[in-house]
Amino acid sequence: MSDTEEEKMFEIETAKNGRAGCKKCKQKCQQGDLRIAKIVPNPFGDGKMKNWHHVDCLFDGFKKQRATTKRIESESDIIGLDALLDSDKELIREKINELHKFFGTTKKSPAKRKGKLVETTKQTKNSQNNGKGVQQVKSYKDDLFQTFQDLVNKVSKHPSYLDKTAIVKQMFEKGSSGTGFEGDPEIWCRLLLPGSVKRIYNLQSKQLVKLFSRIFNEDQTEMLEHLQQGDISETISHFYKESLKMKPIPLTSTITVQQVDTFLEHLSKLSKEEDQMNHFQTILKILTSEDLKTIIRLIKHDLRMGAGPKHILEGIHPDAYDVYKASKDLDGVVERVQVHKHGKEFKYFSRSLKPVLPHKVSHFKDYIPKAFPHGNDLILDTEILMMDTATGKPLPFGTLGVHKKAQFKDATVCLFVFDCIYYNGESLINKPLKERKQILHDNMIEVQNHIVFSEMKEIDEPKTLAKMIAKVLKLGLEGLVLKDTMSKYEPGKRHWLKVKKDYLFGGAMADSADLIVLGAWYGTGQKGGMMSVFLMGSYNPASKKFCTVTKVHTGHDDKTLDMLQKELKMEKINCDPDKVPSWLNCTRTMVPDFVAKDPKKQPVWEITGAEFTQHNVHTAHGISIRFPRVTKIREDKTWETATNTDELKILFEKSKEDTDVSLLLKDFQGKMKDTDEIMTEEKPLSKKKRVSDGSNSFSDSSPSKKLKVHDRDTFLSEGTSKKRKVKKDSEKLSTKDTKGNKIKSEDHDIAKRKVKLINPLQELFKGLKTTFIVQENTEIERYFIAYGGTVLKAPNLKEVTHIFHFHKKIKHIRPDWPKTAKHVHIGWIVDSVNNMRLVSTDKYVINWKSSFEQDEHIDKICNA
Repeated sequence: MSDTEEEKMFEIETAKNGRAGCKKCKQKCQQGDLRIAKIVPNPFGDGKMKNWHHVDCLFDGFKKQRATTKRIESESDIIGLDALLDSDKELIREKINELHKFFGTTKKSPAKRKGKLVETTKQTKNSQNNGKGVQQVKSYKDDLFQTFQDLVNKVSKHPSYLDKTAIVKQMFEKGSSGTGFEGDPEIWCRLLLPGSVKRIYNLQSKQLVKLFSRIFNEDQTEMLEHLQQGDISETISHFYKESLKMKPIPLTSTITVQQVDTFLEHLSKLSKEEDQMNHFQTILKILTSEDLKTIIRLIKHDLRMGAGPKHILEGIHPDAYDVYKASKDLDGVVERVQVHKHGKEFKYFSRSLKPVLPHKVSHFKDYIPKAFPHGNDLILDTEILMMDTATGKPLPFGTLGVHKKAQFKDATVCLFVFDCIYYNGESLINKPLKERKQILHDNMIEVQNHIVFSEMKEIDEPKTLAKMIAKVLKLGLEGLVLKDTMSKYEPGKRHWLKVKKDYLFGGAMADSADLIVLGAWYGTGQKGGMMSVFLMGSYNPASKKFCTVTKVHTGHDDKTLDMLQKELKMEKINCDPDKVPSWLNCTRTMVPDFVAKDPKKQPVWEITGAEFTQHNVHTAHGISIRFPRVTKIREDKTWETATNTDELKILFEKSKEDTDVSLLLKDFQGKMKDTDEIMTEEKPLSKKKRVSDGSNSFSDSSPSKKLKVHDRDTFLSEGTSKKRKVKKDSEKLSTKDTKGNKIKSEDHDIAKRKVKLINPLQELFKGLKTTFIVQENTEIERYFIAYGGTVLKAPNLKEVTHIFHFHKKIKHIRPDWPKTAKHVHIGWIVDSVNNMRLVSTDKYVINWKSSFEQDEHIDKICNA
């Protein structure tokens, strides 16, 4: 038997989905089990087919056949054995040895076969390289794409990152021959890190399905249905094997990594569908199904081997990752870019080193020479924003698009410069931030509205930081980035402290809404084949339809996701706009894989995000939520009590008018004023004054290091900030009504107490539903919500359990107040938080004024 895989009769692998049945016992080969195929002629056409068996079933069958009938005699008779785990390889060796003992034969030596392979390879290389020596044999084997795939398979099967790095290291030290790596390390690195290359293929999953359905002459709908399992490479590989048009499919991989790299480079330059099809057809005739699967994963920039740049590069060379960090993965926000200027040549790259779209950066080449008159070679770390030339303020996120820019006539694209990492031949990476800033300021001249310094302020006490955070939030910016003045430039690492309003006070300052689950999409990767991305929306009372607000995919753990697959009553429509039900107002872009069978029976989730935004793909007045996440499943709410489109519009308008920073200007330990002070009248205080007033802020204790503060940068989760605590003195929180007045107490003398917020906050008021007798939320109301309470608004007061008042006696009774609700003074909230438990409501009960107590019609009103 020849050693070429075209003549091998057996192939082994781990079952991927458990659908194929064993030809002997007729039972399914379960997912994850080892299975062996006997490759036989296809009786229905040209080419060959695979008859899968359990390992035991196949080897038992060998023992019942004639001694002269072909069977597995050595490891070299099996395709795919090298990709198995060591334990699986050992199992196969034992089975082969058992066969030799059964038939009384000796194990076939692969020595001659190996020599034959070397000779064949040698001739090939000699013919291609003008008689170069035998050493080219090693180089050729290390350059085979099959060798590359074997490495990827080995790395993907080891969960330990140390093992992954060790496997890569062994390959680059010893090569496939064991005597040294003779391949092209540059190409190998490029292919092992597809997410780090600058190639853009303009091919998303559904575009690839459309392309290959035409190439394979297969049903596009069937391919899309298969894609719901979550892996486009598996889908295309599967239909490649099934396609009659493509048969016979090569069983042996002969393509090299150089050919694959050249193919991908040319593909990245094609944008027309016909050109892309023709390009794929030139290579398909020499690809196995595994070759094609891996190439598709390279196109998708994900080899699915669970290893990032650090694990791969450290295996290649101890210093490789440090070199990589110096030019890759620079963190940033909005539209963060690196500007590379070499003489008169300019290059712009995003945080992942991908080229930035020309309409965003094309005109900077006219202004950078003016800003840096003496800078010949430089690399800047910057971000791009739209600047309103009339006000001098940046415009909202998302206005950099071509169409959005056209809507702002008095605006220009502005480059905000916040760091310099290379200047005129000198690398500044190892210099501290303070020095880099000084070099930047010494060599840069601002060009108004085009190239400016990113705002920066050095702080050394917490109260200054509090005011700075309040200032940027009031300006409508996202937040701050805090940097150590002596820190070096370390791209790819998260040493910066990042502050954003939706992560302050456990999310109490965030924008949120209670939305209805209207639909869902299939997930990808590990979540393939299940609903994991959800379409959230709200009810429009005017049109009597449900409108879309956002799609959310974070906030649920795996256990909850599994539960939702059974609990959500959905109908599958496969993103077909013609199947969208009449009750759903949805644009074509937002048509999901599933829609709710009855939206009025769907659950309500609290969706929290960075801010409310406007986007024309959504139909709830175009309002959406940026960076949405599920923060709570609102079992206490229904579609009627969820946030409707009118309420959503009010929330959006208020969020854009002003940001309430009253909580921020209090001590982060949450010291509340006593109820006497809460009830004391005072003249109205404007919001602006409250923001700039430093009396109710941090103590004067200074942190150990000075920090520089930058606006408009990226932000981390709350988990990062928890690790960096600053000691603060106690401060008191006052409560005011909606006009800013402090509220006066009548006969309600409660001792002064202080509250310490605990992170995470206890749900003291869980299950309590209330309404406050004021027009808008107050600071007390925020505390009630933060500690687990639910606030209901008119006219949805039927489920209210407590009604909170700011006076001990009241005159008016509203007919929509439930008779069973308790009327309680807000001092009960203060004292419950102070004691970290629910105190008795006895001394907080509200009294009616005597004239009303004697009025008989009160009972009638209450009964109504």
